[in-house]
Amino acid sequence: MAVPIKHDVPPFVGGDGRPDPEAFQLPEGFDEDGPQIPFTGDNHEVPQGLAHFRGVDENGDPVDELVYTSYQYDPDDTTHGEIVFMDRRTGEVTSRVPLEGIDHYGGVTVVGDYTYVSGGGRLQVYETSALRDPQRRLVQPEGPIAEAFGVEPYYVIDPATPINYGTTDAEQGELANGVPVDASSTVTSHDGDLYVTDWDADRPSTMYRYEIGPDGQPIRTGDEYTVPPQTQGVSFDEAGNAYYSRSHGRGVPSLLTRVSADDFASDGGWTWQNGEDVATPDMAEGSVIIDGQLNQLYESGSAKYDHYDHGPDALIELVAGELDPRERLTIHDLRN
Repeated sequence: MAVPIKHDVPPFVGGDGRPDPEAFQLPEGFDEDGPQIPFTGDNHEVPQGLAHFRGVDENGDPVDELVYTSYQYDPDDTTHGEIVFMDRRTGEVTSRVPLEGIDHYGGVTVVGDYTYVSGGGRLQVYETSALRDPQRRLVQPEGPIAEAFGVEPYYVIDPATPINYGTTDAEQGELANGVPVDASSTVTSHDGDLYVTDWDADRPSTMYRYEIGPDGQPIRTGDEYTVPPQTQGVSFDEAGNAYYSRSHGRGVPSLLTRVSADDFASDGGWTWQNGEDVATPDMAEGSVIIDGQLNQLYESGSAKYDHYDHGPDALIELVAGELDPRERLTIHDLRN
């Protein structure tokens, strides 16, 4: 089982053992050549969540991976998703595992031995090691077509099974597809807790804090925080400053909004007065902060969104905004 690497002293540490919040600021510019988003050939994945896993593998070798979640582009069925673990430096895919059971898979976060995926009003909890090294099932093709074309046996990876925390038959049935939570558009983690958030196009929404039980189970605390309209992703830096990735629609610039750690604590999250904004490319989704750099994910490169639906792109762009399909993360250096 993978074991998370422990860091004794985080960067930019102040006198109280926590980094100085002013050491992290919102930059105007960003690096456009971040890691590749792990689309397959048809780009039918719609990227939603981004997380980071740093630990060691079963051989004791260091692991430094980005974790992506997406739902599959199917107008008739949005209950199929996917999670991908990818080496942050080389871009090599460690695993690509199907997900199923909840509608419109959203955010993802990794907290040591457990990986949390949100969507459809639930959090699904998985053992991180099982997702990184999934079981493969051998399929033996049968029938006249397989025989005629000499189809060889092949391996498939079945959809991952989330941890079921039910203790009775009734609870087992209720929790088979995940733990019900107050919000599920996205999920992030900070200081060992989980935060789940709802999305609203026009109004501020709410983020809820959950503690993590010894078996990985999310435990509701009742703590609530306000998030700005159109929040697609949330991340925290080492000092506790909050960053909200905000977007709505094609051809419209996204916003990255920062709320300082002090304001987050005193104001209960974001307010119209305490948020600082910078523009980012359109269709921003989840984000994760690694060593003082915010990694930003986009869904604009998906086959669902890389074109306009009703007419020539060049003509519609004159009215609705220019498309900007992206197949790489952007990197925003927060270190002041």
